[in-house]
Amino acid sequence: MDDASRAVEALVREDPERTAALREILAIDERRDRWSPEDVSVDAALFEELVSEGIVVRNGDGARVTDRAAIRRVVDRNDAPTGASADRRVRMSGRVLALFAIAGALALVVGVRVAFIHHMVFRNGDVVLAGNDPYYYRYWVEQLTAGHSTFDVRALAHLPSSLENHDVLTVVTMWAAASAVGGSPQSVGEVLAWSPVVAALISAILVYALTIEVTDTRWAGVAAVALLAITPVHAFRTALGFADHHAFDYAWLALTVLSVVILATESASEGTDAPRLTRWRLRAATAALGIGIAAQTLVWRGGPLLLLPIALYAPFKAVVDARAGRSPLAENQRLLVGLGLGSAGACIAHVAFGWLPAFRAFAPALLFGAVFVLFAVAESSTRRTVSRRVLAGAVGVTVLSVITVAVLFSDPIAALFGHIRQTRGGGVMESAPLVGGGYAFVLRPLYVFGLLLFVAIPYVAWGSYVAIRERRPALFAVSVYAWYFLFLALVQVRFAGELSLFVALFAGAGVVHLATKEAPFRRRIETDLGFRGRATLRSSLPTKRTVLVVLSVVLLVGSIGLFFSFVQTTQIGVQADTHETATRVDAYADRNDLTYPDNYVFSAWWRNRVYNYFVNGESRSYGFARSYFHEFATSTDPDRWIRTFERKNRTGFVVTHDRSTALPDESMHSRLHERFGSRGNGVAGVGHYRAVYASDDGSQKAFEIVRGATVVGTARPGETVSVSKTVRLEGEQFVYRRTARANPYGIYALTVPYAGNYSVDGRVETVQKGAATAGRRVMWHDRDGLVHWPFDRVDGADVYDRIGGHRGNIDGAASVRNGVCGQALAFGGQKSYVKSKVDAPRRFTLDMWVNPDESRAGSGPQHLVSSEAGRLLTLTGNGRVSFRVPGVETEPLVAGSVPSDRWTRVTATYDGTHRTIYVNGRSVGRDRIGEGTAEWGGRLRIAGGYADGNRRTFEGAIDEVRVSDGAVRPKAMGRCPRPTDG
Repeated sequence: MDDASRAVEALVREDPERTAALREILAIDERRDRWSPEDVSVDAALFEELVSEGIVVRNGDGARVTDRAAIRRVVDRNDAPTGASADRRVRMSGRVLALFAIAGALALVVGVRVAFIHHMVFRNGDVVLAGNDPYYYRYWVEQLTAGHSTFDVRALAHLPSSLENHDVLTVVTMWAAASAVGGSPQSVGEVLAWSPVVAALISAILVYALTIEVTDTRWAGVAAVALLAITPVHAFRTALGFADHHAFDYAWLALTVLSVVILATESASEGTDAPRLTRWRLRAATAALGIGIAAQTLVWRGGPLLLLPIALYAPFKAVVDARAGRSPLAENQRLLVGLGLGSAGACIAHVAFGWLPAFRAFAPALLFGAVFVLFAVAESSTRRTVSRRVLAGAVGVTVLSVITVAVLFSDPIAALFGHIRQTRGGGVMESAPLVGGGYAFVLRPLYVFGLLLFVAIPYVAWGSYVAIRERRPALFAVSVYAWYFLFLALVQVRFAGELSLFVALFAGAGVVHLATKEAPFRRRIETDLGFRGRATLRSSLPTKRTVLVVLSVVLLVGSIGLFFSFVQTTQIGVQADTHETATRVDAYADRNDLTYPDNYVFSAWWRNRVYNYFVNGESRSYGFARSYFHEFATSTDPDRWIRTFERKNRTGFVVTHDRSTALPDESMHSRLHERFGSRGNGVAGVGHYRAVYASDDGSQKAFEIVRGATVVGTARPGETVSVSKTVRLEGEQFVYRRTARANPYGIYALTVPYAGNYSVDGRVETVQKGAATAGRRVMWHDRDGLVHWPFDRVDGADVYDRIGGHRGNIDGAASVRNGVCGQALAFGGQKSYVKSKVDAPRRFTLDMWVNPDESRAGSGPQHLVSSEAGRLLTLTGNGRVSFRVPGVETEPLVAGSVPSDRWTRVTATYDGTHRTIYVNGRSVGRDRIGEGTAEWGGRLRIAGGYADGNRRTFEGAIDEVRVSDGAVRPKAMGRCPRPTDG
């Protein structure tokens, strides 16, 4: 055997599939004296190997075979029946081995997504979904299954508007699946738990098909699936229980890209000349493209973002077809049909069901229009109707217009250019860039992708180069998707999951290249057709060296990815203490008959939906927690937050947890989490948070938000009083301590959240059961009434109450002057009043001494007492007394008369049915207004109003202001307090 024959024989022995390549070279060499490497579909690496072995020599710009006879002998020998049978056996063995390999890779996909987190999802009979956002989808699926015994297509047109404009197809798909298996809350949980794993399996199969389309080898597809299985970002976003939209995004994206690649690979102009199976393949790809585009638009609010790579691929395809003299419209008719089907699907969903805002619904139609115009201009270029410069201009204008319109109208894209928000108190991970500063430049990509990104990027560049040089639209399409999602991931790491599909593809191609030394992006040899009517895939048995290299690379690259897959998957799982806290709070709420919103849970936003799902079922939104919890945890103003909770209707529970960074002792987090609301470290305690649960390790604590019982007692003026109570929780005991200082009248007041016995400087006082929940005042003294401001002792801007401990604050200018009993406050000249927090009793009495200035006589009404709900006591312009009961009657009772420059006692009572006005102890007016409860918003203003500014401010002096519980006649209250009363 001569040298040429031995060289050819060695090449064929190493890879029997090279026989077809040699046959193609021999055929063209026999027809032409000079031929170019571009004239054959032989891989460039194989061609260079033929040259290096002397089988082919270069001839100027062309090439020729050195010894046709040698090649013919080897080719004919391998084409003999025995050789053909052996070749078929080798190929069959390779296919079987590849089948087992892909099955093993798919099993790895499922295993990584289930093994690490299964025990966290199925816990104590509960399905505990991973993460926070899956509970949004769980809420809606449970709502739909509860409202419809089976999946009801008619209901699709009557979904809540907040769902229609959200990730509607994700919810509807899960609803259909849950209905198919029973529709109970348990089955809903199980369907949502397993849906991301199923979606991961589907996306892995599609990645396998996509990889072999562009690399022409099954082993690259197997490697891509194996690497995708251990890509951390894909593993945790498709993990068991992480029922978010992401897993669906990846499956629909992979289907769309595979459809585009198939339509780019197969010539649409083949028509009926193509084998039947190929025609069906094209038809299936066209339909799949339409389904994928519509689904991507409906599954996620940012779905239109995932369509833009098609707008970047289409100009390249148009240019390639135009330069080759082919009809761009004819060659891409199936692509246009697929885009049209997707556009129609999105529009029908919008018009028929009311789904999606207009921009999302018509985004595919915008893409279809731009691509159609582009191909039409390219068609004109091939027919010489327009110049290639016009074609180039059309390409540029199309790309820029699509991107510009998307930027202007798409909120997700606009977010990329300046509206990326970080959650206060901890950044939203998916909003962070893939590459950060400092160590994050390397560590964050490593955390998200392992080593795969660093392996894949060189092959993405290589694939892009080959696609442009050899004008290969399919390879270009995949490369465009890879670069596009790499760019988005560099801006927001949320897109790393989409990028992982292409990272796995190119990394898989790279692993096979490193193992076999063969170029990873070879053209399929079209002269070697298999039974499908398409060129056969390379799936021959790998050599031992190849297996060892592949395993070594996968172990090296994959071990890090597998480690971070474990870390991230377990991190998104709901920890045992979180689930335990939620169930304990739920049990407490059930025992106390608390229903939503009274059992709302206020917590860190990233677990807020979890807590609320298990406690009250309302897990639609964590907006309130996201907006306020960090501010609450760091706040040093306890009273402000009670007002906020009441105003926002969020009085329920607060859950605190260990923090990685310490907060000051004055912060609400430290007061609650470190000291259970007690006084400590020189910081006052808080009185509106009742501890209901503490985890065994103290990492989580839960508090009920209560109005609190305001306890009022007596002591020496200025004395500090210590109040304490032992509180027992299950597995936890602590002493709740508070201190209060007696005011100048010897009154101290503080709010406590617990009922029971308290130790007060050595004696025992009791808060009755229910007082803290109802917000009642508990008097640990025998003074009558609720409020009495004598105005005798004014400390700067503060005035003191000698009965209930209500501190009043002077807002604006007010001076002290002689009054009825000691000193009085004088108002006038500008807006000035005294404000204080005073709860309205069901029945009440207002009593005060007033001395209006004569200068305001006849100038209009003046407020004596007003509330957030409106005025209570007013002097009309002619000095008459006007009295209304907010919450019961809007029209005032007007009676009596108050002269100017003279002290007059004004009293108003409401007994639940009648209101009465007294002037100087004599009844001057009475009427019946029916039964009701007074409401004045919990705050009073003396001598001023809430809404009238300076117009109705009282001018004059006021003294001895009293508020009593019940209708009390003036004579029963007396004129001045006894000296022994403080």
